[in-house]
Amino acid sequence: STAKELAKRGRETREETKALVELYGPYIGHNHGQSFGITTVAGFHRAPKLASIDGPLMFKKDPYASLMPSSSVTMENGTIIFTEPSTNKIRCLNTRQQTLVTLLGANGSGFVDGQIDEARLRGPNALVKISETEILVSDAGNACLRVMRFKDSGWSISLAAGQPGVRGNKDGVLKTAAFTSIRSIT
Repeated sequence: STAKELAKRGRETREETKALVELYGPYIGHNHGQSFGITTVAGFHRAPKLASIDGPLMFKKDPYASLMPSSSVTMENGTIIFTEPSTNKIRCLNTRQQTLVTLLGANGSGFVDGQIDEARLRGPNALVKISETEILVSDAGNACLRVMRFKDSGWSISLAAGQPGVRGNKDGVLKTAAFTSIRSIT
């Protein structure tokens, strides 16, 4: 049943969290006062500057790996995909493999559909999992909704609704609609 599956998942998550606390120490328990506390798993409590570094989770060895996530979805394999508006990226935390990887977002902001380093976003701030291979993304800075799709070659992103960079309150077919502000999606 769903309740038993959720209870099992909760036990697994508590065990993983306990193992991470034992491995990485007390900084796991801090979340910088952010609404989303993934920094409790990947990041450094007092990072001297904002950075976006991929690789193994190494808090004590890499004080620059600071995260400021906004929204997340959990996939069936246990990975957590989250938005990082401050770096204009969508990233993936794999607690089992203890890695952090950028899925989409080149350095800098903008609007470009594509894969990994080609894709450009401007302040992605919310996610909704449609399926294991599709995730709806609120690209707040571009005032539009985009969809991430997973295929053999990895994740890519494309326009789903709205007009990139055009703000307004306009109903219409998907690519003629306009949004004033997209703060969250459910």
